[in-house]
Amino acid sequence: MRLRTRLSWAFGGLAVAVLGLSAALTLWAEDRYLVRKDREENLLLLSRFAQGCGEALRLKSDAGLVAYVLSASEEPGRVFAGFFPPNGTAVIHSDPSLRGEAIIPPASVRKLMAKGSSEVPKPDLHTGNPLQILLQKVTAEGRERGVAALGFDPAHLRARRLTALSNNLRRIGAVSLAALAASVLLAFYLAFLVTRSVEELSRGARALASGDLRHRIPVRGADEVGDLAREFNAMAERLEQAERSREDFLSSMTHELRSPTASIAGYSDMLLSGEGGPLEPKQEEWAEAIKRSAKRLGAMINNLLDVAKLEAGLLEFAPAEVPLADAAADAADSLLPLAREKGVSIRVPPDEGLSAWADPDSVAQVFTNLLGNALKFTPQGGEIVVEVLAGAESRGEVLARVCDSGPGIADEALAKLFTRFYQAPGTREKTPGKGTGLGLYLSRRLIEAQGGRIWAENRRPAGAILSFSLPAAQKKRAA
Repeated sequence: MRLRTRLSWAFGGLAVAVLGLSAALTLWAEDRYLVRKDREENLLLLSRFAQGCGEALRLKSDAGLVAYVLSASEEPGRVFAGFFPPNGTAVIHSDPSLRGEAIIPPASVRKLMAKGSSEVPKPDLHTGNPLQILLQKVTAEGRERGVAALGFDPAHLRARRLTALSNNLRRIGAVSLAALAASVLLAFYLAFLVTRSVEELSRGARALASGDLRHRIPVRGADEVGDLAREFNAMAERLEQAERSREDFLSSMTHELRSPTASIAGYSDMLLSGEGGPLEPKQEEWAEAIKRSAKRLGAMINNLLDVAKLEAGLLEFAPAEVPLADAAADAADSLLPLAREKGVSIRVPPDEGLSAWADPDSVAQVFTNLLGNALKFTPQGGEIVVEVLAGAESRGEVLARVCDSGPGIADEALAKLFTRFYQAPGTREKTPGKGTGLGLYLSRRLIEAQGGRIWAENRRPAGAILSFSLPAAQKKRAA
């Protein structure tokens, strides 16, 4: 799972958790508020009821007292209302069947009057259902005359709170959904902001790894991520300068080495031609070794120069129709002395009219590099086979394959084989002093610069196959 997806899920989940917790806390606080509000309202009603009872007693109005009791018991959720003198008898009660009954023990009435007010849970005398009973002493003309009692149904009070909570829950739900949608969008945006710079750094690192040292990443802001982007660009700038210096050094060095190398090869030719006098067999052998080494050094220098020109964009191509079989045969002829020395045969197919549209010199150099590489790893008595094939018609290309009978290529080396200065593990031990790791890299750059492809694979049961494709000459002519 990508970092942006993980962050989006994390931020979104956090937003959902926070909103859910906020909604739960809001509902809990609302429920506590409603409980407190119900109690305050009930106490206020009790206080007013007790004052009314005291006023009726002061006026010695039994009718008024009855009216207060009956009116106090008519509200929804109120089960009864009553007035109890110190002897605990229900002098006035909303339930006519209980009037005149001794309901509260006198001692309890005296305790209640001493406390002033109280809340007592008791069961209903008729149904046995739980009741919430509030009591408050009644005074008239400066004397304590008894207690006023209101009985409430807890189930009714709870149902009323739940109704209020349900209404609030719908409002909270609507607000929470809107907040959740906004939070999810914000989560995706934050994930985008966090990962955008990381992805740009990742792309920049891949670009540098692939050799694009001119790649830079945008710098956004003055925070730590912005500092990291600036440091990355500074590093890329230093790498580009170092690469430019290296290329300049290689270019200068190869130019300086070209003339003395050519002189060495020329003088060795003069010695072998006998212009300086006849040579002893041993001297002739040494002159041949000098000539071969000079040619190999010249080829390395030419590779370095061509790479420098390619990377600077200065190498020019002159595309023409190139019969691939003929180009392979010419390259094989140039390597024939080395092949004979190693006891390796090179088999090239006859020309069957398969031609590429490419620069002839580049194609010859690619064949020479691929065949030379195959010669390095093909053991004595082995064989190298060149194949020229028609590619996929939809691609309009021709293919060439150089197949050797060597040990093959390690799987981890296949992807790196055509990178600059790369040499497969063990190459120097097997072929000491023979190669710089530029031949295959140069071949890749030459092929890709002309719209082709190049790749490597292992051959069964043994050996390796280096293949490349180029646009077919017929397609180019038709275009």
